[in-house]
Amino acid sequence: MGDWASQAVDAIDKTVQTVRSKTVEPAENVSTSVVHGLIASSFVVFALILTVILVFRLLQAYVPGDIWIVYLIMAGIFTAAGMFVWSKRRA
Repeated sequence: MGDWASQAVDAIDKTVQTVRSKTVEPAENVSTSVVHGLIASSFVVFALILTVILVFRLLQAYVPGDIWIVYLIMAGIFTAAGMFVWSKRRA
């Protein structure tokens, strides 16, 4: 009788492991990937913001004349970048 009980427990354990390997583990892998992607994208956005601030400050320091020239240069850069991204939207 003890052998039958251990076989039943082994069958239940095997079924639970199979269900877990087909449901929980893939969901865990996907959620881990999503979290890592969100963290990486937030770092990229933060780095881009700091880069824009750095470029603006460098232009402010080294371009002679009034501040509006720096604004004009930055507007030209952002306009060119926007036009490039807009042209690639359907590619």
